[in-house]
Amino acid sequence: MVVKIRTKISIIFGIFLFILVFATIAINYYFTMNSYNTFQKQYVSREIKRVDTEMDNTIQKHRLLVWDWAYWDETRDYISGKKNSFVETNIVDLFFNEQSINYVLLYNKDMETVFVKGYDFKKNEEITVPEDFVNVVKDYPNCSGILDINGESIVFSSSRISDSGGKTTPEGLIVFAYKFTNDDVERLSSVLNLDITARTRLYDYQDQKKGKVAIDDQKESSTVTITQNYLNSEDGIILIFKVNNDIEIIGGKSLMKALLMSVFNIIILGIVIYIILLRIARRIEKLSEDMSNINSLHEADYRVLVTGNDEVSKLGYSVNNMLDKIVDMNTKLVEHATIDNLTGAYNRRAGIEKLNSIIGHVRQTGADLTICFLDINDLKCVNDKFGHKAGDDYIKSVVQCAVNNIREGDLICRLGGDEFLIIFKNCVKKDAAKVLERIEKEMKAINEAGIHEYIMSISKGIVPYKVNMETSDFIELADKKMYFDKAKYKSKKK
Repeated sequence: MVVKIRTKISIIFGIFLFILVFATIAINYYFTMNSYNTFQKQYVSREIKRVDTEMDNTIQKHRLLVWDWAYWDETRDYISGKKNSFVETNIVDLFFNEQSINYVLLYNKDMETVFVKGYDFKKNEEITVPEDFVNVVKDYPNCSGILDINGESIVFSSSRISDSGGKTTPEGLIVFAYKFTNDDVERLSSVLNLDITARTRLYDYQDQKKGKVAIDDQKESSTVTITQNYLNSEDGIILIFKVNNDIEIIGGKSLMKALLMSVFNIIILGIVIYIILLRIARRIEKLSEDMSNINSLHEADYRVLVTGNDEVSKLGYSVNNMLDKIVDMNTKLVEHATIDNLTGAYNRRAGIEKLNSIIGHVRQTGADLTICFLDINDLKCVNDKFGHKAGDDYIKSVVQCAVNNIREGDLICRLGGDEFLIIFKNCVKKDAAKVLERIEKEMKAINEAGIHEYIMSISKGIVPYKVNMETSDFIELADKKMYFDKAKYKSKKK
């Protein structure tokens, strides 16, 4: 017998240890690497947001300036034909240099140019404003964006022109623009501390047409491409940069070291536990022999011989205690039945025990509890007029109506005669009242069908449990509520 137990322990523990090691590696690797992967994706997303935000700032950098000029009275006077030197005086070489602007254009209300000037602030020389830009940009008022003009990317901000008070209808247009070049890409790289390159033709990046951002996730790094589309064509500026997958790589190496150490510790611990289990097996053999004796003798008074004070000894004490409880339980089962023979409901003793137990649980958890004290109306009259068999049928019919409508987990007990108690666990008074309405509705249907020679009805008292209320007080309060309801019934009957 001992060999058999040891063999089972060896096989089961060996399988268990293998599964434990495998599960430890698999689960830790899966969840940890998923976490690293998530952190890496979040890091990439943050880098994308940084690049996207900085690119938007680049496009919008002259927005406030153009708005400021658009609401100067002098600017409106200028495009309205009122000759002044305000524009020529202020839009000079120094202005282009300070604001990093290449082109300034003003249009009158008929969208005809009244001022056009170009300046290369890097070379400090005047340049010609492309005619295509002059013709195209006026179609994009009150916005900022990038236009494709003869293969060049021109970033602009435009605004309709009004007076300083904003009272006149905006008309005409003012445009500030500059050429987006590799210098701007290098500035983005410097500001964001990323190695960013740019392309200006989407046909080399067909996948980009499907969305603004594309990520090519490789083992060592992720290549990210962000599209900033031109307003006047299907092409756009493609910003390309790489984000190193340092989190996944370093995390994976650290994880493998941790897993190897964990496996080693599990194996050592497993050996220790295996030795302990074999020692326990020897003690279990003696306990098994004693249990076999109890089984063969069919004698409930026989007890296991217990020596020592370890876990196996405690198991022996537990077996003896269990046998004592079995004897006590059998005695109680003989002396007390828990079910009412007539109705199948709990009897008074069992019902109140159940209620006490539920109240104890409610006091610990704060769960809702409601009871209904139910009394069958005119039962004595039915007994006197139609006999006790009819009275018993009346009782059973009422209980059946209750059983048909209470919720799963609710309890019914017969307190005696025509009095019953329905226990609604996890239930407030309003919901319990709805259940009683369904019960009375079913009884009304039976009355209308003429199934019985008498009319079925009940009086009820519904009470929710209040903190620290004793069981007897709880039932008594429901009983009083029932008597109020019965008084109403008798009053109506008269």
